[in-house]
Amino acid sequence: DPVIGWIPDLSITPDTPSDANTIPAPPPTDFDGTVRTAGGVFHITDNLSLVANTATNIGIPDFRRTVYPDGSTSPPPNGDGSDFGIDFSLFDNRLTGRLVYYETEAIQEVVGGAQAATPIENVYEIYEEFLTNGPLDNLLNRRSELRPEVNGRFRDNVSSGYELRLTANITDNWRLTLNAAKTDRIVSNMYSKAIDFLGLMKGEDGLLVHGVTETEFPDPENEGDFLDGYVVSNPGAFETGKVISELLAFESDLPEGQNVSNTPDIGGSIAEQLYNLVDNVNDQIEIQEKRWGLRPYRFNVFTAYDFTEGALKGWTLGGGYRWNDANIIGEENGIEFEGEPQTNADFFIRYRTARNSSFLGDGRWTYQINISNLFDDDTIIPSRLAIDGNLDYMVPGGRGPAYARFDIPDPRSYRFTVTYDF
Repeated sequence: DPVIGWIPDLSITPDTPSDANTIPAPPPTDFDGTVRTAGGVFHITDNLSLVANTATNIGIPDFRRTVYPDGSTSPPPNGDGSDFGIDFSLFDNRLTGRLVYYETEAIQEVVGGAQAATPIENVYEIYEEFLTNGPLDNLLNRRSELRPEVNGRFRDNVSSGYELRLTANITDNWRLTLNAAKTDRIVSNMYSKAIDFLGLMKGEDGLLVHGVTETEFPDPENEGDFLDGYVVSNPGAFETGKVISELLAFESDLPEGQNVSNTPDIGGSIAEQLYNLVDNVNDQIEIQEKRWGLRPYRFNVFTAYDFTEGALKGWTLGGGYRWNDANIIGEENGIEFEGEPQTNADFFIRYRTARNSSFLGDGRWTYQINISNLFDDDTIIPSRLAIDGNLDYMVPGGRGPAYARFDIPDPRSYRFTVTYDF
């Protein structure tokens, strides 16, 4: 039987009014970009050339991340890259190679991290709990302005270094390739949009200025005792007209006897939330705007031999060796501490039939087995020191340095593939 009636439009848009049960939708994200590439080659001789390339690019945005200032989906990162160097060939092209210097930039790259957003959400929710009447309505109406839903942060990532690639055709059926590189990486401008949007300020050391300090308050229940707390001691650290200063302005609307230092909450007072925000962001700037995790040098060599006659005709054997320099796992007073280098070996065996006719047409079959981590090396890979650069501390029992984080290498793996070439 037909049903006659109407259904109200309950869709939530960016213009939906905010209340205690409704969060307006984030604004839509529109983006476009232009990709440009250019390159040039100048042949000095038949065997030596100068090469240069440059490119601008636009990446795919991370749709899982929302960012300041309005909680919209993260925009795509912009990338620039350039390289220049030489191409060369020797011994009738049996040895060819390229040596280049390169620079790459990923500007306004978005990665996960809510160290700046979570405390602001907590501050908003504390006010939401204690404000009433007109001040509460004012707070709710400004939700999108004061606490957009954010789970990402911006940063700039700049890399530079040298790359060498050599290919040697030792014989007609024996090939060898070698790759080596030196890389440096600098991360900068962490939380750039959050810092501007919230109205935070940086000092000469590049860290955020604290507007809140730890202090002690008399314990109202135990005369002569004191409780740890936080107080806004430097309101000038928060730019007028920006989010934090606007949130602090609601202090005058709190019930009598309450202020930003004594608003009770499981996660701490409003002042404590702001202290934690600056403290956590400064920690991340100190950690991330370093070279931690970087392996400055890497090297690998691979070879393959084709059997073209005799009983093994059609078979190919090959393998490789990979080496990565020790990673940087800590820093103390400008001195970097290293972890361990990584080495690994791979192997493959392949059989390729002669070209013939089959139900698939004229072609040939190729069967190949690849083995990664040939020797099944399961040595843990340290990635962070537990004692902030203090290598003097050793785990009791002679078990070496204490690591805050380490990675487990992938175990030996096998892959079997079958292909048919037409």
